[in-house]
Amino acid sequence: ASETGNTADLSKMLAYEIKRRDVRVKALAFDDIDIHDLAKNKTIILLLATCGQGEWPQNSRTFWKDIQLTALSKEKFAT
Repeated sequence: ASETGNTADLSKMLAYEIKRRDVRVKALAFDDIDIHDLAKNKTIILLLATCGQGEWPQNSRTFWKDIQLTALSKEKFAT
């Protein structure tokens, strides 16, 4: 999740490094993620910036509301 684009740039760099190690990877903005597709992944890395007074970026707010309603017990998360 990114407000100014810095975290988006960081996610692209991380995705590039992961791909170099022959691992399949997708880098998506939070508002492009389908919550129901998350369970299809083994590992999920979420990069989240803060803005203003520690607020979440606009493109992450719906994602976090939706994820609270979804049971993802088998997935590994790194935030």
